[in-house]
Amino acid sequence: MENYVISTGNTFVCPSCKQLDQVQKVTSIVSSGTSAMSTSGSTSVRVDGEMRYGSVSQTSVSTTALAYRLAPPTEPSRGFTCNGVTLWTSIAGLFICIGGASASVAFIILGLFFFVLIIVTGSRLDKPDLKFEAAMHEYHKRLATWNEMFYCYRCDGVFTKGSRFAPVANVAEFLSRS
Repeated sequence: MENYVISTGNTFVCPSCKQLDQVQKVTSIVSSGTSAMSTSGSTSVRVDGEMRYGSVSQTSVSTTALAYRLAPPTEPSRGFTCNGVTLWTSIAGLFICIGGASASVAFIILGLFFFVLIIVTGSRLDKPDLKFEAAMHEYHKRLATWNEMFYCYRCDGVFTKGSRFAPVANVAEFLSRS
């Protein structure tokens, strides 16, 4: 027998235990299980007989274990990107500093250097980052699935209305299959 979800109105029955009393939307669990706290205040301390004043602030996020396990997929980042212009501008700046005494020669060489740099890197600056675009596409698919997920407290697993049940330990795999 297939293990798919049965719907009764807006509530979905767990495909594993066939019950609905312990089913909750994953977004609700994560939202209610995550809280942020920010505190700030002032402080004073006596240093060498003189009173010094300052401020203190702290921010923290508290997450329940279940909200942590059911957290949304992580958005990919481009990481450290250093395009040619940034890199070569830094090198050119270093070159100018080293040139010091013969500044006029350094500026002539720098001008030629930037001319070549613009020709070489200019055509590459507007090309799309295909790996990042593919990662973003995959991220949006996983996020859409995550937004549709339900969790069964009784069975400790997740499902969507059109999918099979998966143990909560396999959430990442569940999101990548959908």
